[in-house]
Amino acid sequence: MHHPRSVSGIAVFRPHQDRPAPDRATEHDTPLKSTAHMSTVTSEIRQFLASDQQIPRATVQSWIASASDLQDLCLLYQLTDECYNRISPELGGQATCDVICRYLIECIRFDPDDQELLSRYDAASEMLAWFYHLLRHPDDCSDILSLSARAITQLFLDGDEAVRTCIETAFLEHVLERAQLRRFFADWAGDPRLRAAHMRALAWADAHPDFMSNMFNGLSDKRP
Repeated sequence: MHHPRSVSGIAVFRPHQDRPAPDRATEHDTPLKSTAHMSTVTSEIRQFLASDQQIPRATVQSWIASASDLQDLCLLYQLTDECYNRISPELGGQATCDVICRYLIECIRFDPDDQELLSRYDAASEMLAWFYHLLRHPDDCSDILSLSARAITQLFLDGDEAVRTCIETAFLEHVLERAQLRRFFADWAGDPRLRAAHMRALAWADAHPDFMSNMFNGLSDKRP
């Protein structure tokens, strides 16, 4: 899995280019437990990560359905990145994007204190990079972008001040820098619960068009 690297104080991620675009979108609205225990799912995934065996798609689908905490999702996130080509038949975009969005949303929600998991701000930056990646994808990813935006919006509404501040400053300000992504958050302007954060983020974005996406692209070009 591509972990964040901090350059000039900014968490930077490589988009998951080997993962497919979604073939259809799904909702991501079930909060998980933050406790990372050694579940059966965790143990089974670790065994496959440590091997070079083919992984039956039905097994991965079962793990996704059974994921009960952040540790499970973290390992699924890693598996669908590092071992995607070993999943047979191919897992497909729907299930893959479900794992990505669920994991990042729950890391933003819980801000886990675990080196194996993404912190709140790292997950928000990874979500941002993923939005940029989907925007550049040759396939139309509007459905998954729309549903992911809805999941982030709901998390903002449900979250405490720390969660809302993270979403506004580490994600929304920068996603709105890209004009093509603004439509996915246009409803914030009409919701009194969201309007103030949207106005502040939009002011930043208008003053810094494409600032963060250009920085991501430039740093990516410098990597070996």
